[in-house]
Amino acid sequence: MRLFLLALLTIALSGSEWPAVPGAVFASRTAHFNAPAVVFADDGRPREFLESVWRDRARVGRNYEWLCDGGSFQFRDGNAFIATAVARTGAFTIEATITPLEIPAATTGTIISYGKGDLEHVSLVQQGATLALRLGSAAPLPMTTLAADVRVQVVVACAAGAWRLFRDGLPAGDGMLPAVAAWTPAKLTIGATDARTEPWRGRVEGVALYARALTAEDAVRQVAATVATARDVPPTTSVRFRGTLIQQATTPATTRLGTYSRVLTASEYRITGMIAGNYAQPTIRVFHWAILNRTRLPLADRQPGSEHEMTVSPFADQPHLKAELQANLDDAAEAPLYYSEGVGQP
Repeated sequence: MRLFLLALLTIALSGSEWPAVPGAVFASRTAHFNAPAVVFADDGRPREFLESVWRDRARVGRNYEWLCDGGSFQFRDGNAFIATAVARTGAFTIEATITPLEIPAATTGTIISYGKGDLEHVSLVQQGATLALRLGSAAPLPMTTLAADVRVQVVVACAAGAWRLFRDGLPAGDGMLPAVAAWTPAKLTIGATDARTEPWRGRVEGVALYARALTAEDAVRQVAATVATARDVPPTTSVRFRGTLIQQATTPATTRLGTYSRVLTASEYRITGMIAGNYAQPTIRVFHWAILNRTRLPLADRQPGSEHEMTVSPFADQPHLKAELQANLDDAAEAPLYYSEGVGQP
């Protein structure tokens, strides 16, 4: 069975142009089920197919990016080979396309981490508006400035006691590295540490690890490949409104989900004020996340009459949600459906 899966994976990757440069030991373009994460052998061929585990309130965005907002994703397999490859060369590169959702005042959020429990080998972290590299227990090394809702591709190449940063394919900084211990098998996590500490709010795409330091030429090729392989997702429109909850569908108990682990529940609101966008009807129906990772969220048990403010977009523009379990309202109204991406009280 494993040989069969690897054969299919090799065929699926044969037409792929990402990653565009050799030497990757791990790569995952998006969280789309047709683009699995891969650990590569020394000869560049796929060695192992990896499945990500969705932790806590993790979910996927419209572009099948990893959406980290109270949750994280972890690749539990293939990690030993990553450590072996990097320990052998003594060099590594982390590549990722990131979009912070906020610029926090004084907290640290872990964007990507390779570690196990309290043992951390390497992490990309956001400290306020600063992107930093953290190795082991050493103090984070500030590298560049981030902005909320601004997408940026970063390539952090480390070798011979020094680091270089490429931002959107262009040199953006360099410095010295502290001495660190050789990597041992750990876990690759997106959006937090292995221990679920330092949760980060943002979106991640195109994660790759290399057992060598990429060059300036490599960085240019990678940013070009990232643009070329980006999914052509049509833009969506959104509206923001204040409203009163009229009714909400019944969310099933977590014991009755079968193979599902997430549930979208429909709610209907009477609009009391439009804040942004265009919507002419007096009521609106919205799908909300009510269960994530088999955990029932407070939103699942709201009562009519409560007041809310939220931003929503058409549910028809969310192809990544088609396979999710839905708890819909019982009546046959044909009002257009909308979707709220948030997971807290709207």
